[in-house]
Parts: sequence; C-alpha cells; structure tokens
Amino acid sequence: MQYRQYPYSFTTNILSNYEKFHSQTDTEVILKLYEKLGSDCVNQLRGMFAFAIWDNLEKTAFIARDPLGIKPLYYWQSEKTLIFASELRTILASGLPSVTINPEGIYGYLISGSVPEPDTLIKDIYCLEAGHFLQWKAGKVTQNQYWQIQFVPQAIPKIEAIESVRKALIDSIKYHFVSDVPVGVFLSGGIDSTALVALARQTQLGELHTYLIAFEEAQWIAQKIAHKFNTNHTEYKITSQIGRELLGKFVEAIDQPSIDGFNTFCVSKIARENGSKVVLSGLGGDELFGGYSSFQQVPKMVKWGQRMQWLQPFNIGNKLSKWTHKNKLQRLGDFLQQFPNTFNAYLCYRGIFTHTETQNILTHYFPEFSRACHQLSQMTAAAR
Repeated sequence: MQYRQYPYSFTTNILSNYEKFHSQTDTEVILKLYEKLGSDCVNQLRGMFAFAIWDNLEKTAFIARDPLGIKPLYYWQSEKTLIFASELRTILASGLPSVTINPEGIYGYLISGSVPEPDTLIKDIYCLEAGHFLQWKAGKVTQNQYWQIQFVPQAIPKIEAIESVRKALIDSIKYHFVSDVPVGVFLSGGIDSTALVALARQTQLGELHTYLIAFEEAQWIAQKIAHKFNTNHTEYKITSQIGRELLGKFVEAIDQPSIDGFNTFCVSKIARENGSKVVLSGLGGDELFGGYSSFQQVPKMVKWGQRMQWLQPFNIGNKLSKWTHKNKLQRLGDFLQQFPNTFNAYLCYRGIFTHTETQNILTHYFPEFSRACHQLSQMTAAAR
C-alpha cells in the first residue's frame, strides 16, 4: 500500500506536511489528530461528525459529537459497561438497557416537537450533547463541553456585513461538496434553499442535482429556479394516498420522533433513489437570519410579561387556562404562570402543546407521569 498526502480539505498546521497517510479518508485524519492532540483534536475539526476512538494505551474510550449536534450519538452506561451508537434502536438491540419510558423525553417532545438533549424517550439512555465529548475509563464516565456558540454584538457597516456573510456561506458550501459520494441540494423554492442553490452554482461548475417534494400548486417555483441555475432537478409528487403508504415506512425508519421528520424522510428517499447520498438543505436559515416572526414577537412578550408579573399572586394565568377553550388564550394563560423569560415566551409562541395540554395528554396515556410532568415544568422554567 502506498502512502498518500492527506486530503487538501483537512490541511492544517497541526499535522506536519511529513505525516504519512495510507488513504484519502477523513477517518485517518481524525486518528492522526487524536494521536497528536488527544481530546483537543475536536477543536481542529470542521463540520458534522460523531465518532468513537478506543485508546489502547490509556485504556480509554473517547466519544465526540460535532459542535452543532448535526450527527446523533447515544449512549447507555451501567457499572463497567458502556454502549454507544448513532441510533437508539441499536443500543436497545443489545438487550442490556431496560425499556422504560422516560417522562422527561415525552414531556419535551410534546412541548417542543423534538426530544431535548440529553434526554431520550428511553430512561437511562442519553444523547451526547452537541459540542461535547465523553471519556470512559474503568467504568467511570466524564463529559466535557468543548464548544459553545457565542453571539458577540459588533458594529459592522452593512456592506461589510453582507460581504462577510456571503464569503462564509460560499466557503461552507464549497467544503460541503468535498465528498467521496455525489452531493445534491433540497430545493423547495423558498428563500433558504434557493440561496443555497445559487451559491452552490458559484463553486460547482458541473452537474448539480436538486430534489423537491412537490404539491401540484407549488412546484412551478422550484422548477423555475432549477432552470435558472441549470440543475438536474427531480420532483416527487405527494398525494394523500402516497403519504399514507409512506407513513408506515417512516415510522419504522425513525429513531426518535420529530414533527419535521416525515418531510425529510420523503425527500431523502427520492435523493437516495437517484444516487445522492449527501444532500444539503436550507434548514437553519430562519434561525440564523431571524426569518420567523417569533424573533420579533418573543422579546415583546418577555417585556409584556415582566410588566404583568403583578398579576401572578391572583393566579390569573391558571384561571384563564381553565376557563377558555381557545388555544391562543390558553397559551397566554400558560405564559402568565411562568417566569417571563425568553425560553418560556418561545414555548408559548412556538411550542406544539402548552404545559396544560401536555399534562392532560400524559395523564390520559401515562397516569403515573402526571405528577412528574408538573415537576418537570417547574424545573425547566427555573433552569432557564
């Protein structure tokens, strides 16, 4: 086997130009970094990852997850046994963890539409949080956070800000297209995915594949964009009948539930069937650039809630939640019972079910969780 220089996309001053590599894979680069830096290797990695390394010299298992938690990584630990995997079902297949529903996971899912880290739906199985690494040695587990997103206010001229953002986006897209397999783009016709395709065209001169889950009344927008940027565009029209047929397959395939999961499942299915194993999407654009109206409304709600705190001794929020059947008023009542911070205002505005609704659901299906649900609400509000 001949030695190779490591892939250009991973070139770094940390690894000497004289390092010898046997392959072009990023896995080998990670091993070299760990060999040189130990747990600090994660600070030299860019992009999404979830990996584990057995350090035979230190007799230590080292497990790490990318800064934003794009890749999933679950684990279960009992005495001297550690099980980890990218899927919950893999851990359960070992037969070691007991399958007990976790009230924290259920509560979080009903409130937010996904299971909040580090909880899962199964008690004692945890998700390694984003930007963390875990070390296991002689039956003892330690966790460390190596990265935390920071938003530091800066006064930047508008033209400079636009150029800086554009450069960062193009740079990110360029590196996302560095892959051993074909890379495509999910194109819905919205602002985020359209911008992604337009920027991708500045770095990708060859064939570019785009994919769309289409409804007859909305597909023409994506078609025009695909034509404009000369992409190889594939559409999959969803009807109620097709949706019913795919729903069962989706339920079989998912690990932890998410309210957005079915859309992703459908569009991923068509991409895979057309040869794309890696596909970029515009997810996160609204969060980064304040696209949702909640980014304007939540701060207003916090200020309003602070002014209304004098009503709390009168228990107005609780009375309002029980008196009305209108969802908006119930949400308002829920908010008035909580401390007026950003987290509680966001749940009121964007949450799937209110705390009162979640209590009713859990009491009906899991009577033993009703008291735990109330305690969770108090703990969550206090923590935030």
